[in-house]
Amino acid sequence: MTFILFLLFLLLLSLQPAYGGEHPFLYGYEAFKEGRYQEALSRLDSLQEKDILYEYALYFKGLTLLKMGDYRRAERTFRTFLERYPDSVFRTRATLKLAETLFLKGDMEKARSTLKGLERESWEAMYLMARGLEREGDMDGAFDIYLRLWRDHPWEAKGVDEVVRRFKERGYTISPSDQVRRIENLYRAMTGAIEKGKIKDRAISELKSLDLSALGRDLLMRAGRLSYRLGALSFGRKIFQALLRMVKGDERAEALYYLSLICYRKGERGCAETFLKELITSFPDYRTKALYLLSRLRKDEGRLQEALSILEGLYRDGSSSPAVIWDLAWVNYTLKRYAESIRYLEVLKGFPSARDKALYWLGRIHLKMDRRRGMAFLRELVASGRVSYYTFMAEERLRAMGRWYPEGPLDLKVDGLAGSGTGPFKRAKVLVELGLSDLARDEILKRLEGMKDPLERLKGIHLLEEIGAYYDAIGLSTPYLERAGNPLKTLYLRYAYPRGYREEVYRKARASGVDPLLVYAVIREESHFHPRLTSPAHAVGLMQIIPSTGRYLARIEGRKAPDLFDPEENIALGVAYMNRLLKDFNGNIILALAAYNGGPGNLRRWLDVKEGLEVDEFLEEVPYDETRRYVKKVIKSYYIYRLLYRDG
Repeated sequence: MTFILFLLFLLLLSLQPAYGGEHPFLYGYEAFKEGRYQEALSRLDSLQEKDILYEYALYFKGLTLLKMGDYRRAERTFRTFLERYPDSVFRTRATLKLAETLFLKGDMEKARSTLKGLERESWEAMYLMARGLEREGDMDGAFDIYLRLWRDHPWEAKGVDEVVRRFKERGYTISPSDQVRRIENLYRAMTGAIEKGKIKDRAISELKSLDLSALGRDLLMRAGRLSYRLGALSFGRKIFQALLRMVKGDERAEALYYLSLICYRKGERGCAETFLKELITSFPDYRTKALYLLSRLRKDEGRLQEALSILEGLYRDGSSSPAVIWDLAWVNYTLKRYAESIRYLEVLKGFPSARDKALYWLGRIHLKMDRRRGMAFLRELVASGRVSYYTFMAEERLRAMGRWYPEGPLDLKVDGLAGSGTGPFKRAKVLVELGLSDLARDEILKRLEGMKDPLERLKGIHLLEEIGAYYDAIGLSTPYLERAGNPLKTLYLRYAYPRGYREEVYRKARASGVDPLLVYAVIREESHFHPRLTSPAHAVGLMQIIPSTGRYLARIEGRKAPDLFDPEENIALGVAYMNRLLKDFNGNIILALAAYNGGPGNLRRWLDVKEGLEVDEFLEEVPYDETRRYVKKVIKSYYIYRLLYRDG
């Protein structure tokens, strides 16, 4: 552990800034942003080529000249920049600006030549090409590119919507196929996006505006799948019911299956069963999926013997999916058929993805019959070196029995370090010192591309954390946690599980009596520390608070209407909410987290139905898959935070 801290000290030492707080680039950049172009040009021109920020000065000089309408000098500046700095973070943007300059000069052929090949990596290049064609009067060619942008880049290329609308007023048309493909691309854009809620709203709005009568069977099926994935269940039902009247064979089977899923998600069990029965009797290829969903229906209804009979039939027929095996183990456990449950858990243990769950429940069952054997399974799980919800629960149970030992599952040994490299982040460190965090972030991410040296990568990730780019630091660190034998795993772990906004979190959490590390676990899993993240359900900010909940919390806390994008306000309300839930559920972290995700009203209904269960049993019975997964993810993060920062 001492060696780890020494390494961190050396890492921090190597990142000490090399420049003071004043630099001519800073003044030139600020003048440019404020529209004082003559002053910006003077400041940027004052930098010498040997200056570490000369590359940046040259790029912004080109932008300044372009803004001033001096196209000849702008062209020359951008060409010089591209010749000297082919690996610059601004390479693509400088190429686009050069092409824009050429278009404005009227050099259409040179502009197109500059953009050649770039359209594959930049939608802005396509947009410029379309503008050039429109300027030359080639409206058909321009519309073809605008349409591709509208269809394939529906979220990034926001300004194209208005252009396409203008072309439609001139008589240009968009095919139903392009409309459906655009919505599919909107759905894909939600992955990794910050504004998930807005993208989802746009996708659903455009989906519901489709003229279904103009869609053929294939497009209707695609629209139906999108409806289900986006949660527009009633609209999806309408589409799949229309499909049932026009399709046969596999297409009918798919429509029936989606209808059964929609009914199941809406809680309409009779409707779901009707569609499942047709699938089971008429479509052998869908029989396994349909029977498994029927077993879940029976389980939800409390008809456990029927659920068990269906699952046993699936298992006999060769279904060896972890989901089926787990359900067999769990239903047998619920029926107190412990020997049968153990038999299936031993099979489940062979699946790496389910090993921790199997070991934990093997331990739990054996504790009922043979305390020593039960503890052996729990100890095996804790000693496995894996970190999961189930490891945490095993450790807590051993602790309660007085059999917990403090050595956590993390291997804190560090040896075989790679070389420190040549310091590729010097320019980024200067930008950080000057307070230009946005420019520094892009510079760091550019230098990290393809970097092999893990210690050099840590320097870049540390700089990202230093400027508050925790979201990026987490994304870059997490892949290294899965690499077996990585000697720097623990260092990467600290950046994958950071303590951002430390003053606000500790102050608010301690004042409310909430463990700050639990707050960090919630923030980490809710938003990865991105303060402007919005979820598909429109939860906002670091702790992903629904606006209506935020207003309610603000009112009872005596606050004005909250700005949930503000980290301090979001943390204050999120901690207050967590404190309230912990009090409502007697300090039980698992129940409080389930209420945080699924809503306290839903949780109370579930508790009424599942009365008498221990908390770990109850969580396995929670009917919302999302809530079960959420609680387990947050508990895993909480476990890691406690291991990393147990000393405060």
